[in-house]
Amino acid sequence: MNKLWIIIPVIAVLAAALLFGCKAKKSADWDNVKITSFSYSQSGMSTDSIYTYTLTRENGKAVLHADLNAGYYEADAELDESAFDTLSEIARQYKLEEWDGFDKVNKMALDGSSFGLHINLEDGSSIDAYGSNSFPTGYGEASRKIVECFESLVEENAEIKEKPQEY
Repeated sequence: MNKLWIIIPVIAVLAAALLFGCKAKKSADWDNVKITSFSYSQSGMSTDSIYTYTLTRENGKAVLHADLNAGYYEADAELDESAFDTLSEIARQYKLEEWDGFDKVNKMALDGSSFGLHINLEDGSSIDAYGSNSFPTGYGEASRKIVECFESLVEENAEIKEKPQEY
């Protein structure tokens, strides 16, 4: 009888973990679902490591906005929709849909970096991930590729301008 009092709560906890704690990973069909917007932000210890890049589909064009150096600089450009091709390939290669729901903060770190990723898809679904000194599997290489893509889009298509500051 004493063992039964131990076994029943253990089984209940395991059942609850299986029912509520396990979430199936999203699977995106990147060949058949278009990205309608892709936003990536990074915040680090220096102004040059604080930026947000956004690419949005609007009226048959890709609209690029970059907020750079902690908001001191910005860049804007209108591109053709092929600007999304590299981002779609990065999303496919690094399985960014598996990052959906990632939301972790390492409270033990006193300084460091954080990121935010938001992708809207034409089917109405989205992928959202956020981390502060905590990152999803594959983050390092995927974030490098995302930043390289956006830096290339800015360099080739936009003029970086000083943003007026409000004090």
